[in-house]
Amino acid sequence: MLRPTLRPTVAGWQLPYLRVALILRRLEAEPRLQARGRRELANVLRIDASVRRAGWFN
Repeated sequence: MLRPTLRPTVAGWQLPYLRVALILRRLEAEPRLQARGRRELANVLRIDASVRRAGWFN
């Protein structure tokens, strides 16, 4: 009998956290922060703060 394959799924509420985690992982892999990297990190932090202020993902 074949065992069913478990495929990890991402819930909608996890998407902002996943996006932040992937961007931070990429920025850690690139030791030097260029202007684009700093801007992207600032955008992630701004979005994260606004999402928390809205109380959506608490």
